[in-house]
This record gives sequence, C-alpha cells and structure tokens, in this order.
Amino acid sequence: MSVLVEKNVLVPMRDGIRLAADVYRPSTDGQYPVLLQRTPYNKELWPVTALTLDPIRAAAQGYVVVIEDVRARWASEGDVFFPYRDELEDGYDSIEWGVPRGLPRRPGTQRSARYRQRPPRTISGAIISGAAAP
Repeated sequence: MSVLVEKNVLVPMRDGIRLAADVYRPSTDGQYPVLLQRTPYNKELWPVTALTLDPIRAAAQGYVVVIEDVRARWASEGDVFFPYRDELEDGYDSIEWGVPRGLPRRPGTQRSARYRQRPPRTISGAIISGAAAP
C-alpha cells in the first residue's frame, strides 16, 4: 500500500495555539486506526521518532500516523515549554482532531491513568514514557 505524507499540519488547540504535526496515511480512501505520537524532541528528528514507531511502515500497513511536536517545541506554537503542564488538554484536543482523519467513531477505553479526561472517541492509549500523574 502506498503512503501519503503531509508535513507541518497545524492542529488547533482549545486556546487557539496550533501544534505542528506530520501525518502519514494510506493513499487509498477508507477509515483507518489512528496512532498519535506527541514529542518534545522534534518530530523531524527521524532517529528519535523511529525508535518507537516507523510511520511509513505503519501507514503502509493501514494506520494513520500523526506525529506532533508538543506545545512551544520545534514547529509548534507556544511561548514557553513547560513539561507535562499542557499534556492533558493538548493530548485530548489532538485525539479529537485526529479521529475524523481515519478512525471509525466508536467508544472505547483509555488505559493510561495519566489521562483523567478520556476523549470520547479514544479506543485505547498508553504513555510510553513520561511523568506519573499526581
């Protein structure tokens, strides 16, 4: 399956800030599961990005992959980077933005305790690394 890549797509947050994301998706029409990866380490830094997921390979296997620079990092907007301060709301908004780009709309469960607000369209989620929820 061939892959389409959209670079620096601006994802609007509830406060008007826009986060930059690269979107990898199958070139054929259809609904696909969405994999969202948010990073403070620069979505363009391929050796770091590909450590957890190869977006080209995943898209070729039928996934929409969204890799997003977090608030105030790299290509995303924002004044000052505060680790974890905005992750809850920004993660929620990013999931809600990403779902219509591929994921069938059906309710599910959120497995990560970090996200106390579960986006209604989330099927599952996990934090690979990060601070524990207070």
